[in-house]
Amino acid sequence: WSEEKRQEWLLSELRGKRPLFGSDLPQTEETADVLGAFHVLAELPADCFGAYVISMATAPSDVLAVELLQRECHVKQPLRVVPLFEKLADL
Repeated sequence: WSEEKRQEWLLSELRGKRPLFGSDLPQTEETADVLGAFHVLAELPADCFGAYVISMATAPSDVLAVELLQRECHVKQPLRVVPLFEKLADL
């Protein structure tokens, strides 16, 4: 998808109320690690964390994806999302 299409889809999902995925979602090890981290964020007090930093961010959709994952994993007090645009071309 183009960046514009990714942003449209993520914003649509953020506005919607339906779950993005169910408990029967097939998970790779990488997917399980990511969702596990967000479930920890949901379980622990918000003051245990600062911000969610996205290393090597390249586009606004990177931030929107983290916002959506926080919602989907029931993070009660979502963290600030801080993208690190580390390549000149991404700035």
